[in-house]
Amino acid sequence: MTPGSPVDVSVSALPVSTTLANHAKIPSCSDIGLSTSAPGGSATTLLHLQVTTVNVGGELRFQQTYHGFSFDVPRAGALGPFYLVTRGQRVGVFATWYRTSPHVLGISCSSFTRVQSLDSALLHMLDAIDLGEAQWLP
Repeated sequence: MTPGSPVDVSVSALPVSTTLANHAKIPSCSDIGLSTSAPGGSATTLLHLQVTTVNVGGELRFQQTYHGFSFDVPRAGALGPFYLVTRGQRVGVFATWYRTSPHVLGISCSSFTRVQSLDSALLHMLDAIDLGEAQWLP
């Protein structure tokens, strides 16, 4: 090749699979039993997961556990906006930035995002746990 000569940039395309690995079917909220109230109307939950109440600094929090990993869920009737925290001092779905920020700001390697809906946040939380991406940080 000489300087200034044209370079062949054509690429022969190989077929690419558009299916997601390890996800034969992505569940919908109705598939996994999403409910906006737990027994007693205390938290927004995934019906197949038991809700526990924990006291953190005098404040009651609601948690669910999936594959041995506990994560926070918002109280029933929370309006949002909702934030998904997959790596932080607390992990889960939180209503409002005010409730989210103390668990991620200034925390090295934290991971969080604002989500379109509570339903999608809960599904993404389960995905993060399945993929080993969810982690409580010191």
